[in-house]
Amino acid sequence: MNYIPKVAILMSSYNGERYIREQLDSIFRQSNVEVHLYIRDDCSTDRTIDIIQSYSEDIPLKIIRGSENVGAPDSFLQLLYLVGTDSINSPDLNYDYYAFADQDDIWLPDKLSRGIEILNKLDMDIPLLYYSNRNIYAGDVDNGLCYETMEDPNFLRVLNGNKQAYGCTFIMNEMLVKTIISKPFPPIDVLNNRFHDSWCLIVAVLIGKVIADKNSYILYRIHDNNTVGVPKFSIKEYVKHIIGKGRNNTNRYKLRSKTAKALKERYASSNSRYNEILDEYSSYDVDNKIKKKLLKDKEVLSYIDKHSLIARLRVLLKVL
Repeated sequence: MNYIPKVAILMSSYNGERYIREQLDSIFRQSNVEVHLYIRDDCSTDRTIDIIQSYSEDIPLKIIRGSENVGAPDSFLQLLYLVGTDSINSPDLNYDYYAFADQDDIWLPDKLSRGIEILNKLDMDIPLLYYSNRNIYAGDVDNGLCYETMEDPNFLRVLNGNKQAYGCTFIMNEMLVKTIISKPFPPIDVLNNRFHDSWCLIVAVLIGKVIADKNSYILYRIHDNNTVGVPKFSIKEYVKHIIGKGRNNTNRYKLRSKTAKALKERYASSNSRYNEILDEYSSYDVDNKIKKKLLKDKEVLSYIDKHSLIARLRVLLKVL
């Protein structure tokens, strides 16, 4: 008899009554896996909780009701730490894999099994993270793949902002989750700008292995209330990006530097080049010798900005 992997699915819900039932149905139709769903509700004021509770008597589902609205990144990461440390489970319940789920998407029946099939071919003793392409789902119409090709999720690309890796497609092995939660939360300004999924991705690349799948097994719903959708940038927004302001005036000032410092304080990499990059990002603004080194590091500059002059300007302005 073939082993059926156990997967902990982590969802943060907030006023999701419009689409959450369709998503829950798709999660519990997953094939060749044993799913256990954990939902942290971030203080919904609509019928979201009622809809979730209508399922909970018949299926492996636990609801954690947040005491305050903390936003999606914090809510998801709280849930990862809670489930990963077995705080709300029986001691004999262990999971092979963990997956994030948004409240408004639709999963194809083999979403989890296809990713797990790829991960099972790798060394499970190292931290592993899988993510896939997405199909854009707008107006109840499947508009096809989001990306024609998938970029290599190398460390510099991920540290500088991977645009293709979305948490709703993640599957993480137990080794990665246990490593992430063995250390404190990232600083709140890093978490709120990087989000929970980007933080997990960066840690995975730093200490383990990340796999990007060009195929899609998810209908990623686009609507007016998306926390994250398909970004479009104007010239004004690009200038704000250079000086450290995010979209909607979110403070991304020195985000790379803050991220690098947080990583160095929490996780040790065996890759000397990764450690060198973290040193450059975390210390360039206080150490002139390292700043000069960074200004000459063509590989790093190419990921800071496609225009080398703008990349160097950002270093000189100390706004990485």
